[in-house]
Amino acid sequence: MPMGQPAPRALNTIAVAARGKLPAIFPDLFGIDHEARAVLPFSDGRRGRRLVDQHVRNGKPLYCVPPLPMTELSR
Repeated sequence: MPMGQPAPRALNTIAVAARGKLPAIFPDLFGIDHEARAVLPFSDGRRGRRLVDQHVRNGKPLYCVPPLPMTELSR
């Protein structure tokens, strides 16, 4: 399965009749062969555990979603 295409297990959760409509609704998901990149960097085991430990000690979340600008909320 080329990168960028929906996973077969994910497609199995959708009704058979609806699966045929997916390429028309989401043409960008089908027929693409590209390398997917992570949005956020990954850490190896040791660095990841240290990062979690540090955040727990400091009472900080590992990740938080920034609030939407007011222009986005008014749409």
